[in-house]
Amino acid sequence: MPFEKGNAFGKGRPIGSKNALTKQVKQELLTYLSESVPDMIECVEGMKVQDRFRAYMEIAKLVLPKEKAIDLTVETGLLREPIIINMTKESSDEDLRTLN
Repeated sequence: MPFEKGNAFGKGRPIGSKNALTKQVKQELLTYLSESVPDMIECVEGMKVQDRFRAYMEIAKLVLPKEKAIDLTVETGLLREPIIINMTKESSDEDLRTLN
C-alpha cells in the first residue's frame, strides 16, 4: 500500500537517514575488513608488480571519492605548439636537462 498524503499513522524515515539494517551491515563489513588488513597486505606483497599495482588501483576506487570532470576553457590569445617529450629507456639525464 503506497504512502498517502495526510497519513496519521507515521511520518516515515526522515529524508537522508540511513536504514538501520544498512548501517549495521556496513559497520560489520568495516570491522571485518579492518581486521583483515594484515592478511590483505601479505597477499598483495606476494603479487607481481603489475598485479600489485592493479590491486592498489582497484582498492583506491573503493576508498577515494570519484573526481568529477570539469569543463575548462581558457582563452589567452596565444597559440602554442604542443610540447612532445619522448621518453625511452635510452633517454639519459643529459637528455632531460636539455628540455629545461
